[in-house]
Amino acid sequence: MNDLKLVRFRWKYRLLLLFSPSIDDEAYLKQIESFQGKEAEIKDRDLIIFRFFSNGEGFCNSDIIPFEEVKRSYQDFHINKDQFNILLIGKDGGVKMHKKQYVQTYIIFNIIDQMPMRQNEMRRKSGGF
Repeated sequence: MNDLKLVRFRWKYRLLLLFSPSIDDEAYLKQIESFQGKEAEIKDRDLIIFRFFSNGEGFCNSDIIPFEEVKRSYQDFHINKDQFNILLIGKDGGVKMHKKQYVQTYIIFNIIDQMPMRQNEMRRKSGGF
């Protein structure tokens, strides 16, 4: 993981890392818009969304990520600063998806729902073993 101490989320949360050239990038705006109204689904999947901008600070929820950490994240994940990227990181810390374009929310949720840990979580929530 990287200097943001993403390792602190391991085994607790899944991470969605959005890397964008700017806050008004078309793919980024479309991706963010796709999460509107899906807060319950995001929470149910233990998903935290990080937003990194190559031209400035980043954000995790309402917390600001300093520009130096943003630059380091671009380097650590080998991201081209001029292109939108989305990474899904599982609770085990592994990269489960890396795309360079907008990804429909249902696809992200389906990838998560197919993960063995998520299937165990769903069984527990439904009263199964």
